[in-house]
Amino acid sequence: MAVAIPFDTLDYAKKLETAGVPAAQAELQATALGDALAKAAVAPGDLAGLEGRLTARIESVDARIESLEAKMSARIDSLEAKMSARIDSLDARIDAVKNELRLELGGQIARLAGTIDSMKWMFGFLAAMNIGILIRLFTTA
Repeated sequence: MAVAIPFDTLDYAKKLETAGVPAAQAELQATALGDALAKAAVAPGDLAGLEGRLTARIESVDARIESLEAKMSARIDSLEAKMSARIDSLDARIDAVKNELRLELGGQIARLAGTIDSMKWMFGFLAAMNIGILIRLFTTA
């Protein structure tokens, strides 16, 4: 739906002739320019239709972007939940290992304490025996 631009081909041809262009060439140029202008013009209705199609296309792209954003947000939330569950599981395993180590170290410490007590008793007995022997040596001499 083109709207013709008002263009006076006869007036244009006369102006060309006045400028020195041969009459046949001036008429041909005026006719060609008139035809080109008639085809190049766009009607306001054409622009409105184009605007409507572009607006619909933009709205469609916007809707697709929003849909993708929602999907990505849901996927991120899902991954966060999985990571949180895995972290909780690892925390529980770490706590279990710490408790096992505490129990094992507690048993080792108790055994060492018993060994130290035995060694104290043995050193005390050896010291007492040596003192007894020394006393015997010096009192009988």
